Amino acid sequence: MGGTSPPLGGGQISQKASPFRAGRRSEVFYGQGISVEVSRRRQGLPFMHRNMDADELIICVSGWAKWETETGNFEVRAGDAMLIPRGIAHRPAEVSDDYLAVELKVSSTKLMPRTS
Repeated sequence: MGGTSPPLGGGQISQKASPFRAGRRSEVFYGQGISVEVSRRRQGLPFMHRNMDADELIICVSGWAKWETETGNFEVRAGDAMLIPRGIAHRPAEVSDDYLAVELKVSSTKLMPRTS
């Protein structure tokens, strides 16, 4: 796709017009080494998986999810964020009915949490 992208507006997507359906994960933006997805899972995954190519930053927008990783178990609630480094096995084991998350996947550089 050539050309430039239009600037992003501050509009809202209503439930009726939303392209993000329950139980699905939709990629909304992508670029070289990065993708942004919206997740509205309605149930946990029965298996763990690994993203060998990208770090994942999961930002919980609403609801809650219990995540299992090979480094420990974590619960995220609205306003929480969780960084999953590339290569770490993980899965959302349980999610609330109103779970909504933004998942940022970055492969072009390594994400590091700020320590100060």
